[in-house]
Amino acid sequence: MNCWGEAYNPHFTGHTGKDELLGITKAQREKNPMALLEAMKAATDGPQAFSEIAQTLRSTYKLPLPDGAPGKGYDLETHRAAFIGFAEFVKGNLGGQTSIRVDPAWSTQSETLQGISQFGLPDLVIREEDLAGDLAHMGAAVGLKKLPSLPDGLPDQPFALKDIYNEAVEAAVKAAYQRDYMMFGYKPWGK
Repeated sequence: MNCWGEAYNPHFTGHTGKDELLGITKAQREKNPMALLEAMKAATDGPQAFSEIAQTLRSTYKLPLPDGAPGKGYDLETHRAAFIGFAEFVKGNLGGQTSIRVDPAWSTQSETLQGISQFGLPDLVIREEDLAGDLAHMGAAVGLKKLPSLPDGLPDQPFALKDIYNEAVEAAVKAAYQRDYMMFGYKPWGK
């Protein structure tokens, strides 16, 4: 397992005396943070980055996850079934009903905020749909006239959410993240 928890620290704290990580310098990282993310992804086993968890999901929870990168038989319907199955696993996992640890990758946003708040209360919580405007407002508040453009998100793989999304997907995700839906007033995806 690879862990680069300090990779986005302004000083590369976990790598004393080094000015690069995975061939990306601090200057390159600041100019293009996605370059470091891509280098980290290339240095892992890709889809198997959670290999032990994926194996448990396949064997215990019967999720139709491929062993490695999806092959020719992994179609849209299989991906939808895996997505729904994973949401059902997450519901149980967040409720303490599985033997697998809750990973920050699928933890609830309300729990994440609660954890942050034990250290210090956030001054602002920004919704994704308001990100550009709120960041511009924050930048103006500290005297920045122009902010860099927000990068595009990474594409969903191997299928886009819009291609697998239906009422069953929405119901499974809402069941898993019911508290976030209530706390943040989430609506069905795309609405």
